[in-house]
Order: sequence, then C-alpha cells, then structure tokens
Amino acid sequence: MYLYLSSFKKGYDLKELLSEDDNEYWSTDSVLPHGITITFNSKEYVYSVELKFSYEKDESYTPHKIEVSYNNSSYIEILNQPEGYVEFKIDAITDKIQIAILLNHTDGKDSHIHGIKVKKSEDKFFRNYSNKIF
Repeated sequence: MYLYLSSFKKGYDLKELLSEDDNEYWSTDSVLPHGITITFNSKEYVYSVELKFSYEKDESYTPHKIEVSYNNSSYIEILNQPEGYVEFKIDAITDKIQIAILLNHTDGKDSHIHGIKVKKSEDKFFRNYSNKIF
C-alpha cells in the first residue's frame, strides 16, 4: 500500500501523518482542494479509512467538507468541529482510494490531519505504509 499527498509543508509530511504523536500532523501547502491518494498493488477489501482531526488545536486548518472516492463511487462528508478519528466507510474491494479536502472550517486555506488508519477488516487497522510523497 502506498500513500501520496497532494502537497505538504517542510517538516509536516507523510512521516508526521503516520506518527502516533498527537502533536505531529500533515500540513498542506497549496490551494484547495488538498488530497490523499491510497493505492494498492492489487485490488483489496477495505472496510474504512479513518482520519484524525483536532478542531480544538487547528480551528480554520480543520477540514469541513471531504469527498471520498473509490471505484466508480464517491460521497461527501461534512465535519462539524471534529475531534479524534473520523471513520469514512469504504466497504469495497478496490485498488485506489482518493480523499479530497474541499473546504476547511471558517474558509481556512491549508489543512492539518493528525493521523490516518486504513481498516482492511471491521476490527483490524493496516499500518504498513510505504513512504511515497508527491
């Protein structure tokens, strides 16, 4: 499995997104939309993707509107001041998942995400990522 980030600020990239330290996070460095692309070498069952947010710490850097796309499906989630992990249900066999941050709280431009987990079954997280950034 590989993770690709649409942009990042120096020192706030994939390493920080994968860190379990609550004080570390991925910070984007571009105009909206921002994105995370998850790819697999072959099609695999994915139950969900979870992203960790902290509106309390990040305020306008916190995503508010997110689009999740896989196979020929997509849906939009509206987040209201999220704290902790938020689950985005996939429940499909796929080789690619795209997550797009379309809007931040109070019209912020860059985004912060404090963690990511990919659940390949209802009860197990998959954390064996390759460090690919573009």
